[in-house]
Amino acid sequence: MFYENVHWKKINGHERYKYQLIKDVMVYVGIFGYDIKTEWFHLRSDGVLVVFKGYAWDGSSGPTWDSLNTMLPSLAHDVGYQILREGLMLSPAAFGNDIDRYNVEFEKLRKRWDQVYYDKLIETKTWKIRAWWHYQGVRKFGRKSALPEFLK
Repeated sequence: MFYENVHWKKINGHERYKYQLIKDVMVYVGIFGYDIKTEWFHLRSDGVLVVFKGYAWDGSSGPTWDSLNTMLPSLAHDVGYQILREGLMLSPAAFGNDIDRYNVEFEKLRKRWDQVYYDKLIETKTWKIRAWWHYQGVRKFGRKSALPEFLK
């Protein structure tokens, strides 16, 4: 199953994060053409996301609960939103002062990461209605978590 190679530990008492990887994780996200590598992850041009040991995330947000089925999808989604927040897929400089054009492209990428979340929930055999509910939540309420500082 999709989540068998995920190894994490629960972080107690941290104000922001609930989980931390104890080994590297590879997730096929199907987002091609980017080669983004940081200290914590590598989005490869072949559509594979590698998240490195030590990465911390908060699991699923909102009125949801974490379960084995949601852990890896929430990990991939959190990394995707971090990539957007840090402007690693979409450089503001490339758009000059055209904030409207930037927003259009940003929303396309955010929707793609939200779709990755939904697809991975289905892949991990999350009930379809629960996966749909999670997806609706990130679509409706996720924008501010993915926005780069200059757009806030």
